[in-house]
Amino acid sequence: MRHARTIMLVLVAFTALAASASLAAAAQPPPPASGQAAAQEPQDQFVPVKTLPAQEQLPAPTLVMAAYGFVWAVLLVYLWTIWRRLMKVEREMLDLSARLGEKR
Repeated sequence: MRHARTIMLVLVAFTALAASASLAAAAQPPPPASGQAAAQEPQDQFVPVKTLPAQEQLPAPTLVMAAYGFVWAVLLVYLWTIWRRLMKVEREMLDLSARLGEKR
């Protein structure tokens, strides 16, 4: 039961991150028409990244934000599961000490 909740939480977080990444990708300007790309001459020399057309650049900020968001979500889910297990152990210790106190 608790694993199902954890899995559901991870899936919801991953879906939210994927939705935000797709919204960020949709906000980018569309690539130029194919006629413009064909009109450019091929280059034989080094071309700085800043001068490349938008279609040849990777959306690095979106990918980095999605990766960091995913890592943080997994970390938070992991810490939450540890916290729940620790609470369970503490409850069991309190029950055990109460039982030992009753026997004495």
